[in-house]
Amino acid sequence: VVSMRMSTSTVYVCRIKHGLRVCSCLGNVICLDVLRAASKDMRTVEALLQEINLAKGMHDAFDAYADSVSRRAASVFSDPVGGQAEARAVVVALAVALQGSLLLRRAPTAVAHAFCASRLNGQGPGTEYGLLPPDTDFDTILARALPSSAIGEHQHNTARGRDGA
Repeated sequence: VVSMRMSTSTVYVCRIKHGLRVCSCLGNVICLDVLRAASKDMRTVEALLQEINLAKGMHDAFDAYADSVSRRAASVFSDPVGGQAEARAVVVALAVALQGSLLLRRAPTAVAHAFCASRLNGQGPGTEYGLLPPDTDFDTILARALPSSAIGEHQHNTARGRDGA
């Protein structure tokens, strides 16, 4: 059993016991910290859910996901001891919902909709990026992510075809 202390030795023990799964052990500790914070003051969870809900009405998949996360969070955080088994999944879902909310409110529409299509598609968070629908606006996404010189090269290659002919 890995101790709950956040120290170099804890991470080292985790690394030895689980290969390179350092994030897994730290993720469990973070989830327990979230449970502890919620048990002290449920307003922390309520504030997070309010922030997530600011994007409600902007995307149907997001709305369904946010509603599901709210229900799950209420269940887990109302019983911190019994909720430990599902805490990690709920904390991950809360993080994904917050990402979606922020993107829907602040990112270009193409970016936000691609996130919702790839992460909130009913197959659970963390699904593959390759699951984007064919009508995804990849040019807008690339324009946001790449320097302008790379975009020009991408458009030039796209116009010529993949093989450069």
